[in-house]
Amino acid sequence: MNTYTIHPIVVGTKKGKTAITGFCVIRENFEPPIQIRAMEMEVIPPGTNINSYEAYNMMLKVRDMADYIIPLHEPEFAAVDAI
Repeated sequence: MNTYTIHPIVVGTKKGKTAITGFCVIRENFEPPIQIRAMEMEVIPPGTNINSYEAYNMMLKVRDMADYIIPLHEPEFAAVDAI
């Protein structure tokens, strides 16, 4: 049974399809450092989850559905008026 429901907002932009995540992640979750990727992890699931495997798969689905991702908790977006 899948306990995660994926509901990112996906919009068309000049950069292509953009997903605005609805879960607690930052850019590094979608673009992990090389040390993490070397452990064969393409993404880092959010720390607050019920099932790490489902959270990992959810991250892959969101990553693959968009050309650009706006992570919900990304600090770089806190200091700008518009994204």
